[in-house]
Amino acid sequence: MWFSWSQTLYGRLTLRYCLALGMVAVLILLGYWLERTKVHDERLSEYMFNLAARQRMLTQRVEVLLLRAMQAKADQQVGLLREHGVVLDQYTTAHEQLLHGPARDLGMTENSLVFVDSRNRGTKYDALAHEFISLARVSAEEIGKAGSLKSPVLELERLTRLGDDLLASHDMLVKELQDQGTVLQRRRDWLLAGISLSGLATLLASGLFLFRPMAASVAHSQASLEAMNIRLQEQATCDPLTGAYNRRYWAQVLPHEMARAGRQNTLLCLIMVDLDHFKHVNDTYGHPRGDQVLKELAKRLRKSVRATDTLFRLGGEEFAVLMPGTDLEQGGAVAEKLRVRVAAQPMAGDLEITASFGVSITRGQEPQEDFICRADEALYAAKTKGRNRVETA
Repeated sequence: MWFSWSQTLYGRLTLRYCLALGMVAVLILLGYWLERTKVHDERLSEYMFNLAARQRMLTQRVEVLLLRAMQAKADQQVGLLREHGVVLDQYTTAHEQLLHGPARDLGMTENSLVFVDSRNRGTKYDALAHEFISLARVSAEEIGKAGSLKSPVLELERLTRLGDDLLASHDMLVKELQDQGTVLQRRRDWLLAGISLSGLATLLASGLFLFRPMAASVAHSQASLEAMNIRLQEQATCDPLTGAYNRRYWAQVLPHEMARAGRQNTLLCLIMVDLDHFKHVNDTYGHPRGDQVLKELAKRLRKSVRATDTLFRLGGEEFAVLMPGTDLEQGGAVAEKLRVRVAAQPMAGDLEITASFGVSITRGQEPQEDFICRADEALYAAKTKGRNRVETA
């Protein structure tokens, strides 16, 4: 059942439309994922850069506090060493965050490209930082020992040299973070450009290979439907044998033409046509031969009237021609031309066929039965006067 549904026009259009929407949705989701990843990486780089800048300040602060504590008096030394301990704890915490904190604080895994690359490049910096922290704690303890006569000058000199190395390594790490952010930004931009181009290509392909055939299919179906409607209209209004309009259409057109003649105060002419001795043709030569005669008669009548005139087959061998804007004299002349055209050449091979004609006119201000009755009476008069002639009423 699903297969048969998918083979219908509605099913094919639905499937193509869903396919196009699916392709666009995939590109949108991919672009969203890429943009989200880009934002995370930018936040991570900015976070790590800020931590690194803070580390530089804390490194210098640790050295300054130790030097001041060593030179200060006993009552000031305690406060400076306490502040030194707080700053050193902040440095230790910031260092831990620099290497492991971004994943926790930003909700990212430690397998993030930015995080892993920064951690690998910060291996030397990590070792220097731990050595700096240990030496700073030892120096603070030496300075703070009560009654100690030994001044940790050597430790402070070593701490200063270590701090210089740490700052140099720190600056290198910051530069690497900046370079790394620039490279990642460029990669993301190229990838976004690629996705955008892919989106445009997808839309173009959808238009060419999905929606264009879809539109062509709809147009073809519309044309087929219009052609079918025309055929149905012809079947409903035309006689299938002769191609003339049928009696149903006659019942629609006659009141309309009479009403128009009444509104415009013009004449409407009716020519009634009836083949002479047509029953003899059917009885003698058969109905197929009689059908050929009717076809040839309709063809000759149609060629002899104007484009504004309308030919009807009212039944059997009886035909009618409606001629707007035609008076009785003109209608009689046309009927005579039709009579000559019918009798001019044999029909259906070698059959000599004639027809009788009755003509009437109206201004549309009378019942249509009276209008038709006058034409029928004229046709009857033509029959009684010997047939193959035209009579007017």
